[in-house]
Amino acid sequence: MAATAAAALGIAVYDAAAASKQQSRMEEEIAQLREELNEKEQRIQELEDRTADDLQVYLPDRLYVAEGRTLELYNSQVAFSGMPDEYSFNWVCDIGKNLERKYQVYGSEDQIGEHTLTLTIYNSRLEPVYEKDTVLEVTEASVRQPVKILNIGDSLSDSAPWYEEVASLAGGQITFVGTRGNEGLMHEGRSGFSICDYLTETEYVYGGEGVQPFYNPGTGGFDYSYYKEKTGVSPDVVQIFLGKNGMSLDYEPGIAWLEEMVNNIRETDPDIPIYLVQTIYMGGQDGIGNETDAKGRSALNGWWKLEEDKKVFLWTEAMEAAFGSMDGVYLIPAALAFDSEYNFRASIEPVNARSSRNEAVLMEGMHPDTEGYLQLADLFFSTYCGTMK
Repeated sequence: MAATAAAALGIAVYDAAAASKQQSRMEEEIAQLREELNEKEQRIQELEDRTADDLQVYLPDRLYVAEGRTLELYNSQVAFSGMPDEYSFNWVCDIGKNLERKYQVYGSEDQIGEHTLTLTIYNSRLEPVYEKDTVLEVTEASVRQPVKILNIGDSLSDSAPWYEEVASLAGGQITFVGTRGNEGLMHEGRSGFSICDYLTETEYVYGGEGVQPFYNPGTGGFDYSYYKEKTGVSPDVVQIFLGKNGMSLDYEPGIAWLEEMVNNIRETDPDIPIYLVQTIYMGGQDGIGNETDAKGRSALNGWWKLEEDKKVFLWTEAMEAAFGSMDGVYLIPAALAFDSEYNFRASIEPVNARSSRNEAVLMEGMHPDTEGYLQLADLFFSTYCGTMK
């Protein structure tokens, strides 16, 4: 009897120990499974983060359109996204039109004054992911006193058609000054120049003009006072239209160089208005690919549209952050209001080498056609009318 009880107790103890070991193994297996699950979830999250769409939006706090001019804001340039088709844009205002690829408003006399323009962006589930109100000001089409503007730029302002158009729209109230160009339409635009070129001892090879006139050999840098003394040019307004040449995803050096220019101008003329043009987006990939050099070879080999768009978007945002709240500095949002889809030279070409069917193909992606420059003139003139009161 005692032996039987002892045996039973032994079995019970063994069963308890076995159960304890089994429970420990199960707990270890569960812990291991949880760890593996956590690792999988982490890997999934990393993949989602890596492939998640990057929606960024830039819309200024105030926009201008002059009476008789048209302002257009292009959806694909107001917002940057790797998957733009996933989003829908809804522009709401008591004036203007909410169109498929843009907001469009024509300034008329009965609309003069401030209006609230609201942009809401929705994802594919009809959920709002962005919303902002901005002031849209319709202004009189006039600059009330004569103004001399000095524009410093690259090829986009090297005797470009927008000078003459702005002067015409202003009825002679605006003249452009500088050392290059024609009487009344002078400028400091140099094809191929970057911001850095204006800060250094850089020769303008294309024009055969020697070292650019803002470089002071005594100080070793950009010197607006030296420029005025050397050239005799004395403007009422300075405009800088630079940024595309030398642009990269790392915008910080370029912004620092632009700040150096602005600060130097302000040291000489503390109250002079300064206009900074947020440079335009490039044309589509066909325009980029078809851009050729003097020898007929691809001039932009390795450039691709999405990366170039990202560069311009980041640059535009960075200009707002650096200069948007600076007194007497006015940003002109050409990046948003220039039609990069259609404002470059196009040609009718076969859809493929063997086809008899044709299509319009962009042949340039860097320099606008005449209509593109005229659209810039409308934007410049509207901004001047709204700010030179």
